[in-house]
Amino acid sequence: MNVAAPKLLVVEVNAHGGPERSQSVPYAANASWDGKSSFHGATVNAFVRLCARHAYTLVYCESHGVNCFFARDDQLVALLRSPLAVRLAARDGVDVAALEASYAAARASAAGTALAPSAWWEQDGLATLRRALPLDRLHRAPNFFGEGWTYPPSATRGGDWVEV
Repeated sequence: MNVAAPKLLVVEVNAHGGPERSQSVPYAANASWDGKSSFHGATVNAFVRLCARHAYTLVYCESHGVNCFFARDDQLVALLRSPLAVRLAARDGVDVAALEASYAAARASAAGTALAPSAWWEQDGLATLRRALPLDRLHRAPNFFGEGWTYPPSATRGGDWVEV
Protein backbone atom coordinates (compact mmCIF):
# COMPACT_ATOMS: atom_id res chain seq x y z
CA MET A 1 0.00 0.00 0.00
CA ASN A 2 3.01 2.27 -0.12
CA VAL A 3 3.20 2.19 -3.94
CA ALA A 4 -0.44 2.32 -4.99
CA ALA A 5 -3.54 3.66 -3.26
CA PRO A 6 -6.60 2.16 -4.95
CA LYS A 7 -10.01 3.60 -4.10
CA LEU A 8 -11.31 0.13 -3.24
CA LEU A 9 -9.65 -3.03 -1.92
CA VAL A 10 -11.25 -6.46 -2.14
CA VAL A 11 -9.68 -9.02 0.13
CA GLU A 12 -10.38 -12.69 0.64
CA VAL A 13 -10.83 -13.31 4.36
CA ASN A 14 -11.18 -16.25 6.69
CA ALA A 15 -14.63 -15.73 8.22
CA HIS A 16 -14.33 -18.71 10.56
CA GLY A 17 -12.92 -16.57 13.36
CA GLY A 18 -15.97 -14.36 13.69
CA PRO A 19 -15.82 -10.57 13.99
CA GLU A 20 -14.14 -10.54 17.39
CA ARG A 21 -10.95 -12.49 16.60
CA SER A 22 -7.99 -10.73 15.01
CA GLN A 23 -5.77 -13.55 13.80
CA SER A 24 -3.56 -14.49 10.89
CA VAL A 25 -1.67 -17.55 9.78
CA PRO A 26 2.02 -16.71 10.14
CA TYR A 27 3.89 -16.18 6.88
CA ALA A 28 6.01 -19.08 5.69
CA ALA A 29 7.44 -18.94 2.16
CA ASN A 30 6.98 -22.66 1.53
CA ALA A 31 3.58 -23.08 3.24
CA SER A 32 0.28 -23.70 1.48
CA TRP A 33 -3.30 -24.24 2.58
CA ASP A 34 -4.18 -27.89 3.12
CA GLY A 35 -7.52 -27.39 1.32
CA LYS A 36 -9.43 -29.15 4.09
CA SER A 37 -9.29 -27.00 7.22
CA SER A 38 -10.12 -23.51 8.43
CA PHE A 39 -6.43 -22.77 9.01
CA HIS A 40 -5.76 -20.23 6.26
CA GLY A 41 -5.39 -16.52 5.67
CA ALA A 42 -6.50 -13.91 8.18
CA THR A 43 -9.75 -13.00 9.91
CA VAL A 44 -11.90 -10.02 8.98
CA ASN A 45 -10.85 -8.14 12.11
CA ALA A 46 -7.15 -8.66 11.25
CA PHE A 47 -7.80 -7.02 7.87
CA VAL A 48 -9.83 -4.22 9.51
CA ARG A 49 -6.84 -3.39 11.72
CA LEU A 50 -4.32 -3.61 8.88
CA CYS A 51 -6.39 -1.54 6.47
CA ALA A 52 -7.18 1.13 9.08
CA ARG A 53 -3.43 1.75 9.44
CA HIS A 54 -3.42 2.60 5.73
CA ALA A 55 -6.60 4.78 5.80
CA TYR A 56 -9.12 2.19 4.53
CA THR A 57 -12.49 1.39 6.12
CA LEU A 58 -14.49 -1.82 5.83
CA VAL A 59 -17.73 -1.08 3.98
CA TYR A 60 -19.12 -4.49 3.00
CA CYS A 61 -18.69 -8.26 3.30
CA GLU A 62 -20.46 -10.42 0.75
CA SER A 63 -22.94 -13.08 1.86
CA HIS A 64 -20.62 -16.08 1.47
CA GLY A 65 -18.16 -14.79 4.07
CA VAL A 66 -15.23 -14.82 1.67
CA ASN A 67 -14.70 -11.34 0.22
CA CYS A 68 -14.68 -8.04 2.09
CA PHE A 69 -14.53 -4.58 0.57
CA PHE A 70 -12.50 -1.69 2.00
CA ALA A 71 -12.86 1.87 0.69
CA ARG A 72 -10.11 4.46 0.95
CA ASP A 73 -11.10 6.93 3.67
CA ASP A 74 -10.91 9.98 1.41
CA GLN A 75 -13.54 8.38 -0.84
CA LEU A 76 -16.06 7.81 1.96
CA VAL A 77 -17.86 11.15 2.05
CA ALA A 78 -20.03 10.00 -0.85
CA LEU A 79 -20.71 6.70 0.91
CA LEU A 80 -21.59 8.49 4.14
CA ARG A 81 -24.19 10.46 2.22
CA SER A 82 -25.65 7.33 0.60
CA PRO A 83 -29.23 6.34 1.53
CA LEU A 84 -28.01 3.16 3.27
CA ALA A 85 -25.49 4.93 5.50
CA VAL A 86 -27.97 7.71 6.31
CA ARG A 87 -30.62 5.13 7.28
CA LEU A 88 -28.17 3.14 9.42
CA ALA A 89 -26.81 6.27 11.08
CA ALA A 90 -30.34 7.49 11.86
CA ARG A 91 -31.21 4.10 13.32
CA ASP A 92 -28.20 4.43 15.64
CA GLY A 93 -29.36 7.84 16.86
CA VAL A 94 -27.11 9.99 14.70
CA ASP A 95 -28.66 13.35 13.84
CA VAL A 96 -28.18 13.12 10.07
CA ALA A 97 -29.53 16.64 9.43
CA ALA A 98 -27.00 18.12 11.88
CA LEU A 99 -24.25 16.07 10.29
CA GLU A 100 -25.22 17.33 6.83
CA ALA A 101 -25.30 20.90 8.15
CA SER A 102 -21.82 20.57 9.67
CA TYR A 103 -20.54 19.12 6.38
CA ALA A 104 -22.08 22.00 4.39
CA ALA A 105 -20.55 24.54 6.79
CA ALA A 106 -17.11 22.92 6.46
CA ARG A 107 -17.38 23.04 2.66
CA ALA A 108 -18.52 26.68 2.70
CA SER A 109 -15.77 27.82 5.07
CA ALA A 110 -13.10 26.12 2.98
CA ALA A 111 -14.50 27.07 -0.42
CA GLY A 112 -11.85 27.18 -3.09
CA THR A 113 -9.35 25.03 -1.21
CA ALA A 114 -8.42 21.45 -2.02
CA LEU A 115 -9.01 20.36 1.59
CA ALA A 116 -12.61 21.55 1.91
CA PRO A 117 -14.18 18.71 3.90
CA SER A 118 -11.03 17.20 5.44
CA ALA A 119 -11.34 18.73 8.93
CA TRP A 120 -15.02 17.86 9.03
CA TRP A 121 -14.28 14.35 7.84
CA GLU A 122 -11.61 13.80 10.50
CA GLN A 123 -13.81 15.17 13.27
CA ASP A 124 -17.30 13.90 12.40
CA GLY A 125 -17.64 12.04 9.13
CA LEU A 126 -15.40 8.99 9.46
CA ALA A 127 -16.47 8.27 13.03
CA THR A 128 -20.12 8.48 12.00
CA LEU A 129 -19.62 6.11 9.10
CA ARG A 130 -17.76 3.60 11.26
CA ARG A 131 -20.58 3.73 13.84
CA ALA A 132 -23.12 3.17 11.07
CA LEU A 133 -21.18 0.25 9.55
CA PRO A 134 -19.56 -1.65 12.47
CA LEU A 135 -17.69 -4.91 11.97
CA ASP A 136 -20.23 -7.03 13.83
CA ARG A 137 -22.93 -5.78 11.42
CA LEU A 138 -20.80 -6.35 8.30
CA HIS A 139 -19.17 -9.70 9.10
CA ARG A 140 -20.70 -12.77 7.41
CA ALA A 141 -20.24 -16.30 8.68
CA PRO A 142 -18.76 -18.85 6.27
CA ASN A 143 -21.39 -19.90 3.72
CA PHE A 144 -19.44 -21.47 0.90
CA PHE A 145 -21.35 -21.97 -2.35
CA GLY A 146 -24.40 -20.47 -0.60
CA GLU A 147 -24.91 -23.83 1.10
CA GLY A 148 -23.78 -22.97 4.64
CA TRP A 149 -20.61 -25.03 4.22
CA THR A 150 -17.56 -24.37 6.37
CA TYR A 151 -14.14 -25.93 6.79
CA PRO A 152 -13.40 -27.91 9.96
CA PRO A 153 -10.72 -26.62 12.32
CA SER A 154 -7.27 -27.99 11.68
CA ALA A 155 -6.34 -30.53 14.37
CA THR A 156 -2.67 -30.43 13.48
CA ARG A 157 -2.08 -26.69 13.06
CA GLY A 158 -4.79 -25.05 15.17
CA GLY A 159 -2.29 -23.59 17.64
CA ASP A 160 -0.30 -21.75 14.96
CA TRP A 161 -2.60 -18.73 14.71
CA VAL A 162 -0.98 -15.37 15.41
CA GLU A 163 -2.97 -12.67 17.20
CA VAL A 164 -2.70 -9.38 15.32
